[in-house]
Amino acid sequence: EIEGSIYSIDQNLWCRVIENGDLDDIKNPTKENHFLWTRYNANCNDERTLSLGFMNGLPVSINGVFFKLKDLISELNNIGKILQIGRFNGLEDTPLGLKNHEVREAPAAEIIHKAKSYLESAILTQTELRLKLSLDYRWTELVVNGNWYSLEKNSIDAAIKLLNQPLNGVVHLHLSNKNVFPAALETDKALDFFTLEDEINQSKSNFSYGEYYHLNSIHNKIRN
Repeated sequence: EIEGSIYSIDQNLWCRVIENGDLDDIKNPTKENHFLWTRYNANCNDERTLSLGFMNGLPVSINGVFFKLKDLISELNNIGKILQIGRFNGLEDTPLGLKNHEVREAPAAEIIHKAKSYLESAILTQTELRLKLSLDYRWTELVVNGNWYSLEKNSIDAAIKLLNQPLNGVVHLHLSNKNVFPAALETDKALDFFTLEDEINQSKSNFSYGEYYHLNSIHNKIRN
């Protein structure tokens, strides 16, 4: 808290959250002085490339250099804030059903989320992606409502850990003003034609017509 401030401000390693004051009225536009980490600077129009490496679904390296997670988050925050990446303006649900207006800054979170989503889309099937999306959403609800140690949350942890196991690779990103664009991907577990072509050709004689087009067995072979 800043003495005399009209805002309520919370922050941790991941995020800075601003609420109250003139933000209580959603008709009022956000202003540059609401932000601190991503406040405008003369270098915000720069562009850069970045390669983010993942192991079992967790970010572990930047441009080939390995970091502890907390140090990786700090490094990505420093990179992203220069380009004003990670600004969020939304309404938070409350137990009373009221919508609380919040402005957030989370540069590292946006970079990691965009990169990992791209990696997931290459490796997980459509049904697995839908399952993980629902698990991620429910996990967030439980944690926000204080159910960190619940059996349901621990069960979701176990499922997400399994879905994360094949998520290994490097995502190449193009960063520009307020934008994270996944440009390319390196992984040997992608379910794309380039990766699957040899497996399909080698397996034709072992599959029925229906199984050949379903490809579930080949999918699992590639990722295991």
